[in-house]
Amino acid sequence: MWEFIITVFLISLTPGPCMTLALNSALAMGIRKSACTGVGDLIGLSIYVVLSMIGAGAFLSQYPQTLSIVQYVGSGYLVYLGLSAIISKTKTHKNDGTHTTYKHTSDMYFFKLGFIAIITNPKAILFFGVFFPQFIHIDKPLLPQFLIMLPIVLTSEIIALSIYAFGGRVLHKALKNQHVVDWVSGGLLVMVGIWLALK
Repeated sequence: MWEFIITVFLISLTPGPCMTLALNSALAMGIRKSACTGVGDLIGLSIYVVLSMIGAGAFLSQYPQTLSIVQYVGSGYLVYLGLSAIISKTKTHKNDGTHTTYKHTSDMYFFKLGFIAIITNPKAILFFGVFFPQFIHIDKPLLPQFLIMLPIVLTSEIIALSIYAFGGRVLHKALKNQHVVDWVSGGLLVMVGIWLALK
């Protein structure tokens, strides 16, 4: 079990679309919005873990066009958001120094960003379909094993998301200039979208 825990944690820490988005949300809007992004990511991740349990990974392996369609739609949306943030001429800045890189700033908006980032990366389900079996004992009931693995995956993801989110706030203070932060955060969104398209 320790091998599983260590492996999952290291994988969670690896830079990827969701981690970059967590950093980006914290950079532009603060820890609260980054937390909303993280919740969306965790729910999407949970869905993928459950789907991998019922064999959806095998389905996606047989129909790769499904992967491509969902992947490109999601990546295109994130690139659109990033470019909108960069070229927008109507950004407003609050008196407390926070800035509205994003057109919408509701918690639900950031939740959707996190959810889209993970759910439009269906290769994650293929990863779990290959990764989980390596740590499953087929001579024991499967459901209890998955009920143990899922909290471990989510806990590792929460820790990694928190690290990236606080990193975003550190970067926010380092940049200071609000317009530079807008460009950086918008650029990160574009990078996330391109990242998803090329994965």
